[in-house]
Amino acid sequence: MSRTNRFGFSLINVFLAIVIAAIIASIIIPNYLNMRDREKERKVKFNAYVCQLHVENEAARMNGSYPDSVADALNETMYKNPFGGLAFADGFRGWEAGVCYYEVAYDRKSYRITANDRDGWLFLTLGKAVH
Repeated sequence: MSRTNRFGFSLINVFLAIVIAAIIASIIIPNYLNMRDREKERKVKFNAYVCQLHVENEAARMNGSYPDSVADALNETMYKNPFGGLAFADGFRGWEAGVCYYEVAYDRKSYRITANDRDGWLFLTLGKAVH
């Protein structure tokens, strides 16, 4: 009697392994990409809080008057825009991704800091109302 040994994987076994790997990848890859975007937006929020700390510190040094500008002082620091470009800008809010905008009232008694998400939409506002 001759007996043949059949070792190895059949075509169906290989196909099932590929299907399972594809299902796992379809779950993991979108979550990973969303996690990266959330991390970048977290860095933008941190930049906005750094801007607020800088503004409040300058106001304490200048007897309650908020500074006219923060972009020159803060863009020279280690805080970077995770989406590329400058991290801080002065004036009314624009549409650039990841930028924190600083706007001060005419009397320098109030300010607003706004931050944009990866699509350029407003997702954070800090500070007092600007009149």
